Amino acid sequence: MFGSGSGHDHVLDFQAGVDRLGLSAAGISFADLTISAPASGFAHVAFGQTEITLTGEFSVLTEADFLF
Repeated sequence: MFGSGSGHDHVLDFQAGVDRLGLSAAGISFADLTISAPASGFAHVAFGQTEITLTGEFSVLTEADFLF
């Protein structure tokens, strides 16, 4: 679970369709996320003062990859 103000976290071996990021504690929606994915298998997800770096097996992150 990630919440607002969690700082900067890293998630290794993220697999789209298998893993999901829990953001329900942050009180946000998918529209509140800033997602930059410069390469397949690497992405930055940001909201408020929180940043999450993902590496793993995915090409695109969708709302289904998150729990709100």
